[in-house]
Formats: sequence, C-alpha cells, structure tokens
Amino acid sequence: DSFLNSISFHMEVKASPNAISAIAMSGVSISPTVVKEKIEISGLPNVPVVIEVYDLQGKILHNITIKNSTASLQMGNLTSGVYVISIRIGSEQRRWKILKE
Repeated sequence: DSFLNSISFHMEVKASPNAISAIAMSGVSISPTVVKEKIEISGLPNVPVVIEVYDLQGKILHNITIKNSTASLQMGNLTSGVYVISIRIGSEQRRWKILKE
C-alpha cells in the first residue's frame, strides 16, 4: 500500500494553436440573425478576436479586434439586406449570414 501511495505521474498535454482556436470557436454564438439595430456576440474567448462585417460583394464594412467574452455590433446604420459576419480566432474562421431589416 505504501508503494502505491508514493507513485506520482507527470503528464504534459500539448495542443496545437489550431486545436485551441477550434475549441474556442465552438462556443461562439450570434443573435439575432434577423436584426434591426444591434447584434450580440457571446462565447468569445479572452484572446484577440477579429470580427468583420461584409456585404455580399465582399466589401468589408466593419473590422474590429476585441479581447472580451461578448461584443455588440451596431447594425442600424446599414441598409436593409444580407450581410456576412466573420469571426476569426487564431487560424479558425467562422461566418454567419445576417438579415438586416
């Protein structure tokens, strides 16, 4: 019994930056997807996150970098139509289509 109590283990787990970015991206959510004034983004990690808003022609309308767990994007100044919200954490990128009323 004393032999088993004196054994210790050392385990080192290394994850690639891509794996960490993918895990961080899995918790991100945007609401609402049909918007009049403001979009709320939640589940962001506390690392630099790039958020971009594009029109359907691919023109960047907004580009911000934040390091908060939540963000608000004002959409009231945009004309009605479909826009793309892009969120990039490290090398991982995810896009959402948003309808602006």
